[in-house]
Amino acid sequence: MKNWWKYGVWGTEDDVKAEEANRRKELNDAATAAQEEARKLGIKDLKVTVNGRPIADLTRDEVFAASDNLRKGKIAVATIEPSAIPIPLPSVNKAVNSNFAHAVDRAVERNIFPDKKTAAEAIRKLSQEIKQNGWPEGTIPDTNPDRVLVPIGNGGYAVYQVLKNGTARLWTVLIAR
Repeated sequence: MKNWWKYGVWGTEDDVKAEEANRRKELNDAATAAQEEARKLGIKDLKVTVNGRPIADLTRDEVFAASDNLRKGKIAVATIEPSAIPIPLPSVNKAVNSNFAHAVDRAVERNIFPDKKTAAEAIRKLSQEIKQNGWPEGTIPDTNPDRVLVPIGNGGYAVYQVLKNGTARLWTVLIAR
């Protein structure tokens, strides 16, 4: 049993292993705290890494370096993937089929529906559902801030523009990608 100074620890290899375990626990505790804070903000899946790697995969040198930097406030333990941040959908009071003929034509042209009759029925039904129950499951915000994408048909999205008064105006039908 040799005494030595390594990683800021004076002692044996067992002492260094014990300090490594403490430091790893410190990193995991910080990660758990970050995940709990994220959940409070509505972020479901917070990816916790150090230099892009899970804490469990870090070498001893990396654990001590990361722990030292965490103690000094030089690193953050968690990264938030943009897809994990929930974006609230605008509230909707009613849905109108303003560009109905255009949307039906695009839905058929883009093979979302086999024919105009089927497309027209589905779009009317979707607008009625939005009017009665709000946005259906799978609805996502568009990159255009006043629009939402609502799943419809065979791999399509109905695009609705949401006006300031809460009216969802049918805009077009796109292929989901």
